[in-house]
Amino acid sequence: MRKFLSFSIGLISLLSLLFLGSLRLWAQELVWEEEGQIFHDPNIHNVEVLYVPGIFTNYSYRMYFNQEGKIKSATSLEGRTFTIEEGNRLEEGTAPSVIKLDDGRYRIYYHIDDGSGKTVVKSAISKSTLDTDSAMLEFAIETGVRLSYGGEFDPDGVLHPSVIALPNNGGYRMYYDGEIKKTDQEFTWRILSANSPDGLTWTKDEKVRINVEEDSPLGADLAWNAHARYVPLTGTYELYFGVQTPNDEFIDGIYLATSNDGLLFSDPVAQLTPEEESGEFGPGGQTGSYQDPFVLETETEKRMYYWIQGSGIYSARLVSKTAEEPQPLWETVKQQLSELWEKIKEFELPNNFELYIIPTILLAGGAAAVIYLWRSRIRR
Repeated sequence: MRKFLSFSIGLISLLSLLFLGSLRLWAQELVWEEEGQIFHDPNIHNVEVLYVPGIFTNYSYRMYFNQEGKIKSATSLEGRTFTIEEGNRLEEGTAPSVIKLDDGRYRIYYHIDDGSGKTVVKSAISKSTLDTDSAMLEFAIETGVRLSYGGEFDPDGVLHPSVIALPNNGGYRMYYDGEIKKTDQEFTWRILSANSPDGLTWTKDEKVRINVEEDSPLGADLAWNAHARYVPLTGTYELYFGVQTPNDEFIDGIYLATSNDGLLFSDPVAQLTPEEESGEFGPGGQTGSYQDPFVLETETEKRMYYWIQGSGIYSARLVSKTAEEPQPLWETVKQQLSELWEKIKEFELPNNFELYIIPTILLAGGAAAVIYLWRSRIRR
């Protein structure tokens, strides 16, 4: 009897282990693998990258960025080695957010000082509707201001716009930083949002998307410069953004929050941070901190471009951690199989066999069915 029970328990344990292995494979951990530096000039900030394969012969990526108060561009064939193009896309502006419109033109949103020391969001539109260099190089500033300061959470400025098209022709949403100044050196940035039916007239959404201070899970001083993405496959929204926090449990760096409706976001989760903090501060925050993320996903990869304060522009690629590290689970499975085989060789049927075999078959069959369903899900 004891041998039979031991055999049954061993079989059920093995099947459970295989089930957990299937679950672990389904939930593979993805991590950002740093690829190194792209630009060495720390004055290049706030990059946006468009993927335009098959249109141009000499490049597949065009990057927009600001450098010393001007918006410029660069091109690359493979997304890592960029060549800066001549001239300026805009003579004034910071933090470009570029979207392609339905008519083939491109629009750049950017923030700029309105002359009072406070910032507003303006826009410019490409002069050509064709998929040519001119459509992505020559822009005309549009009349008026897209978004201005003056709300509860942005009385002193609106900065770092990130604009996405909403699904089902639902217009646009802009994520931006609302500024509250205490002094010229002390201020608060938190992430807010606004919506628009046409990309020109904007209405601020209520409340806060990513909060700071006592209302933030990180206890952050600043949460800023979000890059927004809508993911059609899952119907979810992603915000990658910089965090500056005095909390010793968290490191300054790039975090991610997700949402089902684009308004209510999850608690931030660290994505890319330095191994340790420098503790030295200068213009732009803590030296060595990771900031200003932009995430580009193509058919083959997902890459993050970001700025390291005091150093320049870098990139990282999303990879599967389990693909690079041996999976110790299978060693455990081999050991369990070996032990089970030893039990099978010693196995003797009990006198009341019929009282035990049916429950054992049911348990084993149920575990096998669960494994089959999980593996079917993985194959999808």
